Amino acid sequence: MDFEKELEKLLALETEPLPGDALAALVASELQTLAALQKKQTDISLQVEEIHDILQEKGEASEKVSEPILFISAAISLSDMIEDFYAFAAQSQDADLERQAAIMLRNADAVLGGCGIARIGRTGERFNPSLHTVQTITASTLPREHITQVLSSGYTYSNSLLRKAVVVVSG
Repeated sequence: MDFEKELEKLLALETEPLPGDALAALVASELQTLAALQKKQTDISLQVEEIHDILQEKGEASEKVSEPILFISAAISLSDMIEDFYAFAAQSQDADLERQAAIMLRNADAVLGGCGIARIGRTGERFNPSLHTVQTITASTLPREHITQVLSSGYTYSNSLLRKAVVVVSG
């Protein structure tokens, strides 16, 4: 991977400056969600270790395997942070902040997609037990067994499931 080229791509992504109040809100929200994000990062690290252990048992693991796994783990962790920021921005009643967060989320998805990583679990999709884990079943205007809310996105890498999405489903 050419780090300089990847950095240039990232810097060229669409961004807009944040007004002063929005920047303060961004900083405050990041401080408030840091503990939750650290827990998610720990969970992801445990998943990475579990994948590595499985690969070692199958005799497929090597030192070269750990670098891509760590990269994927870091990418998912960063994507989760951006998704959490977007959820905060959507509830903040600040249209500019929500728009900026939506841009960040789209750009993150584009970067992940370029690396073969896809986010799974979208509101309105039909529930699929091989891709989703149900946290709650709720009444909804959506048809039965459709996702009404995504609590935590899932991810695939080259059509292999990395993590199931945690969702709320219509009952």
